[in-house]
Amino acid sequence: ELSEMWKVTEKIKNSISSYYISTLELIEIMWNEGDSLVGVARGSVTGMYTMYLIGLIQMNPIQWGLPHWRHISHERPELADIDLDSQRNRRKQIIEAVKKRKGERKVLNSCTFKTEGSKLAVITAARGLGVDNDVSQKIANLIPITRGFTWTIHDCLYGNEEEERKPVVEFVNEIKQIPNLLETALNIEGLICGRSIHASAVYLFNDDFTEHNARMKAPNGTYITQFNMRDSDICGGLKQDLLTISSLDIIRHCMELLIEAEHMQWQGTLRDTYNKYLHPDVLDYETKEMWDWIAENRVMDLFQFDTSTGLQAAKRIQPHSLVELATANSIMRLMVKEGEQPIDTYIRYKNDISEWYKCMRDEYHLTEEEIKVVEPYLLPVYGVGDTQEIVMELSMDEHIANFSVAESNKLRKSIAKKNKELQQKMKQTFFMKGNEIGTSDNLLNYIWNEVVGKQLG
Repeated sequence: ELSEMWKVTEKIKNSISSYYISTLELIEIMWNEGDSLVGVARGSVTGMYTMYLIGLIQMNPIQWGLPHWRHISHERPELADIDLDSQRNRRKQIIEAVKKRKGERKVLNSCTFKTEGSKLAVITAARGLGVDNDVSQKIANLIPITRGFTWTIHDCLYGNEEEERKPVVEFVNEIKQIPNLLETALNIEGLICGRSIHASAVYLFNDDFTEHNARMKAPNGTYITQFNMRDSDICGGLKQDLLTISSLDIIRHCMELLIEAEHMQWQGTLRDTYNKYLHPDVLDYETKEMWDWIAENRVMDLFQFDTSTGLQAAKRIQPHSLVELATANSIMRLMVKEGEQPIDTYIRYKNDISEWYKCMRDEYHLTEEEIKVVEPYLLPVYGVGDTQEIVMELSMDEHIANFSVAESNKLRKSIAKKNKELQQKMKQTFFMKGNEIGTSDNLLNYIWNEVVGKQLG
């Protein structure tokens, strides 16, 4: 890890260790002046043993088999970001504490800009043209919403092959009946119509903010950047993502009640008390009754499983270890358009692991040697690749495609960003490199269809 940090520092001409030191200082502020619990870890930094040793994260990645290269690698020299979790009800106090420590003019919340969506663009254009509101609402309602995303007017007019969208004929016919409505709506769609505060991003500056940015006030009076996040990054300053989660509020309240009932003893500081009773290194992961409660939906508020989908997943999968719980959290988010859903496959294989071996042997005709190649990655998760990290690890295996970290990260990004063009390119690279080292098409097809394919949906 230290070697990677040194090589990245040399390539980007900027000391990457100073970023970790700055982040560590923020964590200290959160615990002390911010009077807030700090989350265990989030994202790729959880794989960094160095960060565990200095107290930046709380989980030992070696214990859980988490790779460091997901966070940092000299093959992709860049400043990897670290997201920090704190109590939701302490956010304002934490930011004020950071300003007090750093200087008020060296800290700015990031702005966000609200833009006119397609539906509002139609309604706004109609209002300006004197069209009856009922008519404009009817036309706007013809714009589809798919998986929570509203179609653009362009997609409604011409379709979108990448998103598998066809033109909405009824919308086109209705909007074209009113003179100038379509042209006006197209010009309004995407225009900035408001400003607000980003939920997590805060910029820190070594000098006065005017050296890199400009500021304005959000509607509630809070100072925020005038530049959007992309422009702010280009102009300089360190962006820190100070996220908040309500679960930490709940844990804190529970701690206070347990201390009051004398089931816990105050250790002099919030962090010391937390470390004694709730640090991941001291938690109980074995008591069966605790896991039974999760499977029976008896936990009042289980993080990431508090929705109907999450509750149903916990009830069906019945996790009885931290790995199974994490897998359930990932599996329940995967959906495919055709065939058996990943969660159903996972439950079937978990109940009878021979079903997984049958799939490999009978459907893909893998040899026993090839099965041994994939077992270390997939057997712990009952044959279903639940995370993008597993996709990366499989693609990097010298017996599969022998991808570099940079290549495997491109594959990961093609999945995460839903970039179909990049996905097709990486598929070609995957099979080409696999064939070059003598990997059979059977094994390559199995990995791509059964692991990558489940991530692609």
